[in-house]
Amino acid sequence: MHDLMSERRKATSGGGGLMAAAAGAANLLPTSVMTQLARREAASIDFATSNFRGSPVKAYIAGARVEALYTLGPVAGTAFNLTTLSYCGSLDMGLHVDPVAVENPAELKECIAGAYESLLEHA
Repeated sequence: MHDLMSERRKATSGGGGLMAAAAGAANLLPTSVMTQLARREAASIDFATSNFRGSPVKAYIAGARVEALYTLGPVAGTAFNLTTLSYCGSLDMGLHVDPVAVENPAELKECIAGAYESLLEHA
């Protein structure tokens, strides 16, 4: 599956040429310029989401087993950010909402939980 997805990404992105060139150019810009650009772009985003694939097997740090991983995405002016991270067969979510943009975050949380329960019932 990994190989198939890698091939598909290369086919649809042209091998990463344009994005690789843009990333290379961005690395040459001063941090202050990149920070301003990122903040300006984030100000126009209402919803952001990220999904990180974690380890499918148990991880250890200094001999101690990692019991859980917690995630939270960037909050720079985004009204709603949901970041997921998998680890050992579980999928954990970090949710950040701007209270000015989301008047009832508890209701939003209940709706998200209900949607996932429904999804799991039909899986």
